[in-house]
Amino acid sequence: MNFYEIILILNPILEKKKKKIVKLINNYIKKKYGEIIYQEYWGIKNFSYIIKKYNKGFYYLIEFKILPRYISYLKKKIKEEENILRYLIIKLDKIAIKYLHNKRNIK
Repeated sequence: MNFYEIILILNPILEKKKKKIVKLINNYIKKKYGEIIYQEYWGIKNFSYIIKKYNKGFYYLIEFKILPRYISYLKKKIKEEENILRYLIIKLDKIAIKYLHNKRNIK
């Protein structure tokens, strides 16, 4: 399994549904035998430019382990969710994993 992180930008109008959407993404990961390592809510932030007629959005970070063949499934499911304005999936290398682990253990 490889380590990944995903950053989600959610529709700012959906204050009450944002946790439900993140839980849905977590369930997609778990459905394909993935494991959630860490997640963090970054809050609402203003955009530098308009995205799908919005000038701000809710940011979430999710770190997880999953087999590489399931990333395309995850991307497909994210694209189907209309309340996710943007997303970015990054594969983490060993150095990044070690850095993040050390950073969290210090806190």
